[in-house]
Amino acid sequence: MRKSKRILALSLAMAMSATCFTACGGGEEEGGKATEVVRPTIAADTSFKRPEKVEKNADAKDVTLKVWAPAEEQNILRALCEAFNDSMASYKITFKFEEVPEPEAYKTVSKDPAAAADVFYFANDQLANLIDGGYIAEVPSEISDRISPVLDDAAVESCKSGGKLYSFPFTANVWYLYYNKSLFEKANVDTSSLDSIMGANIDGCDFNFSIPLDNGWYIGGFFLGENGCTLFGADGKDPTSCDWNNETGVAIVKYLKGLQETNKLYKDNGSADTIGLLESGKCASFCTGSWNAVAIRKALGDNYAACKLPSFTFDVNGTKVTKTINPFGDYKSIGVSKQTENPAAAFLLAEFLVSPWAQEQRLAARSMAPTHKEVMELALQGKYNDPGVVANIEQTKQVVPRPTISQLANYWTPAGGIGGNITGLTAKVADDAAIKKMLDKAVKNITAVK
Repeated sequence: MRKSKRILALSLAMAMSATCFTACGGGEEEGGKATEVVRPTIAADTSFKRPEKVEKNADAKDVTLKVWAPAEEQNILRALCEAFNDSMASYKITFKFEEVPEPEAYKTVSKDPAAAADVFYFANDQLANLIDGGYIAEVPSEISDRISPVLDDAAVESCKSGGKLYSFPFTANVWYLYYNKSLFEKANVDTSSLDSIMGANIDGCDFNFSIPLDNGWYIGGFFLGENGCTLFGADGKDPTSCDWNNETGVAIVKYLKGLQETNKLYKDNGSADTIGLLESGKCASFCTGSWNAVAIRKALGDNYAACKLPSFTFDVNGTKVTKTINPFGDYKSIGVSKQTENPAAAFLLAEFLVSPWAQEQRLAARSMAPTHKEVMELALQGKYNDPGVVANIEQTKQVVPRPTISQLANYWTPAGGIGGNITGLTAKVADDAAIKKMLDKAVKNITAVK
């Protein structure tokens, strides 16, 4: 613990020196969509202290930093930027906040790089495009050397290209299982088995399990990993390779069709819809991620629980096979524009936003799983009393890295179509021959030359 505090203190001390970069201290401006500025209460019961407020130097430099982040991050972001502002001596920073969803960062930057934010949040599947387009700056070696040892190794690797670090990972982008603890306990459900979940008789509950199978982000978890199918080859880099139409793929579709036929599987029609069913007790569990954590915790109250994804058992030519759901996994991170006029200040802010204190605050405000090793360990020890965060951390050990090749764009619609035919119980999943034909077409479309 002391080591992390020393690292953070060293970083801030460097920032406050006259020869170094920035300090905050001006104010803030609104940009993009209008956002209600409501700073959350800063959590006091944390293991890492808020940086001390310091006086501005007489020659403190006035700097404006534009920051892009999704709507759900805006409030805690302002609180964190205010703390950063207070801790800096060499700069007076005016912040301009704009709402840009993480999945749209690359698209938004590429439209007008000169107007891009100095600091922006994004999902790491966009990293290659951001680098290739010259839109993101490489992290300076002295900062990379500070953060790489204290952040999760897999998270750091996800932000690298050619051995160079380009961004600051702040949470894992993965899904897992939220559930009603009381309903599962009364029905003696084994959360490690999807067959136990689906086979349970849960009083007053219409649906045992909810997942948006018609979304490629989710249905892929049944096929990938060591489950018998691959997407773009074993390493995810061959655009001509996808074998979901093999005998295992057919067997997996048959298994999922069987789940749908039980009438206990609910196809999520939108997070608010399913969360409403959780709140009413009509649905017992829901596959989603931390982006819905706050709403689910509110809906379930004392029955709020979560765990990593379960195993499932299916039949392949008369042989029972048990596999585990392996979702796509990557990270969300914070980058600095290559065109920023204030790179020193921007990099210090990005570093601060993944500091242990900042990660604890984000966890308290949004139930976002951390990437800082010590905060992760505290979460696993139960420090934060948040099973969703624990499930997130545990799930990251059981994921398939999302392919980064451009061919991935061909995947989403065909994969979602497979799930749509399953949940709709259409003629395309009527029997083995129909399923094989459907999968053949999906594979053809996934691997089609652009």
